[in-house]
Amino acid sequence: MGVRWLVGVLVAAAVLAPGTAAAVTPGIAGGDAVDIADVPWMVALIDQDGYPFCGGTLISPAVVVTAAHCLAGRAAGGILVVGGRSDLSEVAKGETVSGVDSIAVEPGFLAAQRGQDIAELTLVDRFPYRPLPVATDDVYRPGTIGTVLGWGRLAQGAPANTVLRAARVPIVAEQRCAQLYDAVISGTGYDPEAMFCAGGDGHDACQGDAGGPLVIDGTLAGIVSWGIGCDSYPGFYTKVTTYLTASRSGAPPARQPPGTGPCTTRSAGPGRSASGAPSRP
Repeated sequence: MGVRWLVGVLVAAAVLAPGTAAAVTPGIAGGDAVDIADVPWMVALIDQDGYPFCGGTLISPAVVVTAAHCLAGRAAGGILVVGGRSDLSEVAKGETVSGVDSIAVEPGFLAAQRGQDIAELTLVDRFPYRPLPVATDDVYRPGTIGTVLGWGRLAQGAPANTVLRAARVPIVAEQRCAQLYDAVISGTGYDPEAMFCAGGDGHDACQGDAGGPLVIDGTLAGIVSWGIGCDSYPGFYTKVTTYLTASRSGAPPARQPPGTGPCTTRSAGPGRSASGAPSRP
């Protein structure tokens, strides 16, 4: 109980303290408050000083999926994962807090805007909540409505938010995503196997939502990766089905032994950290 109380106090102080500098990471613009009981697989990543810095999704009792860029410069020993909490400023009955045993980042990841923005955290303690199954490839049709969730800000430059929120966002056609990508990112070009885009027109992820899920038909389809502002343009998401095993059964997806799955460990235990880049330019 002492650990849970401490985490609650640290989060409340970190999020609500006046003048606290915000990290450059993607909150939910145009969304509504959500009860964690309805989305039990949603978790928050918190640093050792109590600051929430990203979201994540429980895909099995001891594995959380998040964005690779969330882990830049971070070691497993400096991360706590909090589940069962709708409001990060309040300690909740039935919540669970776990340390991280190891970090596995997708091979080839360099920066959120280049793709491969996915990583897995293996937890020290198993969580008692229902995991979220992984989607199948046919969910990314243009116009399909997904739901993005997070504890991030409600608008660009808005005050910090502690309440879990969700917004409905439509999947955008690949051609439009590619046009937008090429207009703001130079280099390799848009990769539809690595990412997709969704939302805009007042509904989007924002600062503080990175690593959180985009859910379609009750399955994990995307991970909040990067974007341009918070609501005027579609945001970009990691295309989860490229990297993880799909399942629509409601049971945890089939997992491989550590080190043999789709993500290769680049940081395990204290003293090692993954590299990455800010999520929102």
